[in-house]
Amino acid sequence: MSNTTFAARADTPPVEDFSYSQVPPLAPISLAFGVCAASSLVTPLGGLFGLIGVICGLLAWRKIAVSEGAFGGALLAKAGTAASFSFASLGIGWGAYAYATEVPDGFRRISFKYDVSAKGFANNEGYRAIHPEVQALDGKQVFIKGYIYPERQMFDLPGFIFCLDAGDCCFGGDPALTDMIDVKFVNDVRPDYSDSRVAVAGTFKINPAGGNGTLDPVYSIEATHFSKSGIF
Repeated sequence: MSNTTFAARADTPPVEDFSYSQVPPLAPISLAFGVCAASSLVTPLGGLFGLIGVICGLLAWRKIAVSEGAFGGALLAKAGTAASFSFASLGIGWGAYAYATEVPDGFRRISFKYDVSAKGFANNEGYRAIHPEVQALDGKQVFIKGYIYPERQMFDLPGFIFCLDAGDCCFGGDPALTDMIDVKFVNDVRPDYSDSRVAVAGTFKINPAGGNGTLDPVYSIEATHFSKSGIF
């Protein structure tokens, strides 16, 4: 009886050792960012997730390659890198195209921060004067991005106070004179309020008599175009 049992055990194939290789955390993180980067099909912001995923994937791939078998997950890192790169390319390409085509024909892109706000005011014998570079914009067709200052009316806006900083708009601050523009639409465009950044295009005007109240801008735009702003 004991001999038969021994023979059966002798015929049993040996159990192979189970080999486990640790996977670097950056490998699944890369794949996760690759999945998030699929949002580039909806918004160019997905391209940023893709860029992060590519970096994580390449770092994980390198760590696996030089570990001499101590780390596994090469396929996971490759998949994350490939997905992230594909969607990053799509998102960046879409963002670049949107930026290149968002300015209406005949209008010049200007920066609210650098071309208007940062110029401040000039000093003319102790009196406030419009900065010469801002004065040069008077009557020009411009395209500019900023934020809508919330007032009582939220829909079908015939115009609004346009601000540089979302903090002034979203949290009820008092914008500086150089940080706001009075926008009035001179056609049938009537946008609704948005707490995200928006873009307007129209004729830039100087109103030297302004600045006598909290929301009394010295700059204005006779606007003909309105759109939601991209990420740039």
